[in-house]
Formats: sequence, C-alpha cells, structure tokens
Amino acid sequence: MITSANAGTCTPFQLRQELVKRNCFDLDEEKVCHRTLLQRLMVELVKEETVLQEEKIAKAINFNCAERKAKKIEREVKKREAIERSLARQNNDKDYFKKKYSINQEKKENSPQFLDDGAVEIEDISAQNTSTEEDVFRNYTSKHRSKIFVK
Repeated sequence: MITSANAGTCTPFQLRQELVKRNCFDLDEEKVCHRTLLQRLMVELVKEETVLQEEKIAKAINFNCAERKAKKIEREVKKREAIERSLARQNNDKDYFKKKYSINQEKKENSPQFLDDGAVEIEDISAQNTSTEEDVFRNYTSKHRSKIFVK
C-alpha cells in the first residue's frame, strides 16, 4: 500500500502502476518521469487523506451529538421524575410549605449572626483553648521560650 509517507521510495514503475490502478494516469507519454509521476500520485494521496480525515471528523461529531442527545434525554427524564416526586410530596402534605418555612427559620436562628461589616460573631472560644491537654500534632516540647526542639 502506497501512502504519502512512503511514496518517495517507490520506483517509477510502482508509481505508474498505482496511478493506473486509481484511474488517474493522465500524463503525456513525453512527460512521464519519476518526478511527474510522484507529483501526480501525491495529489491523489492528499485528496484521499483529506477525505478520510473529514469522514473521521464527521463520525466523531455525529457520535458526540448522539451521546449529547442521549444525556439530554436522560436529564429531562430525571427532571420530570423529580418534579413528579415534588408534586406528590406537596399534594400529600397540605402544610408542606409551612413546614419548610419553619425549618428554614430555625436554621436561620441557629446560624451564627453576621455583624454589619460581614464579620461573624464568635462566642467565647478562649475558654475552650485554655484546656491543659497537649496538642497531639506538636512535634516538640518547649522548655524555654526561644528554643525549639528539632528531631
């Protein structure tokens, strides 16, 4: 099989056979030489490779489109099922929205209060940090303030 990568290594006889096989030998008998045969065959090989490449791209695009459509249909089905479940919950319980509102209010009351500048109000944490327990992640024991023990 002759490709554009190995066409330069072929003899004029092989090039002419390939052109005849492809039905594209349209050179004058006076101009037939290795160079002209190679040029004509390369034109045909490049055309063939571009067609193959376009087919490959089209196939990949079609595959991606089909895959995308399948995922879209799957998402729509899941969305429809979720809406049906939500409507069923709401129809079964008439106080559904009141319960949701009360749950949200309780969450707001239990959440930390924000100050005007966006800072969070923190309760007394200093009492928690004064425990006598040692830090388990500490890798040295300090006997003096300025010395650090290194392993």
